[in-house]
Amino acid sequence: MTRTGIPGQRRRRIAAGVVAANALLGFVLVMVHHPPIQVGPLHRAFPVEAVITSRFLLVLASLAQAGTVRGLLRGKRQAWLIATVAALAAIACFQVKRADLVGIAASAATAALLIAWAPLFPARSDPAMARRGIAWFVLGTAGAFVYALAGLWWLDRHFRGTESLIAIAEDAV
Repeated sequence: MTRTGIPGQRRRRIAAGVVAANALLGFVLVMVHHPPIQVGPLHRAFPVEAVITSRFLLVLASLAQAGTVRGLLRGKRQAWLIATVAALAAIACFQVKRADLVGIAASAATAALLIAWAPLFPARSDPAMARRGIAWFVLGTAGAFVYALAGLWWLDRHFRGTESLIAIAEDAV
């Protein structure tokens, strides 16, 4: 008895594994201050704020890729789009973050694989699941903002004196 399976399932599993590995590599490379392979002192051409922001965006791109693995296994078009955009964004961020060639190559390979195998992800996402995901994202962002606002409210009084709530909200953002 032969097992036929779902057409393209093996390649979707490979794509999901590559995206998961790229997300993990992205997390690791964000934590490493000096990349294993870099191109000269290119990072000095960018302001420090740009390098810090690129590290933050790399964390977000890695989180987005890690979050799409389940959808990629199921052939979801939206998961494919998010993973592809995150891989492309990571390429740009790795260039700003000390021109990390390992990260650039891994993200470029992941994006190329996803673009080449785009027809394997035809399934539409469930609108109810999308609304639930957006609701969790909004609630999580609001919770992080409230947490930052409360922390700055209590800590700033000990270090700088009484600040206005508006100034603390600007710092929390």
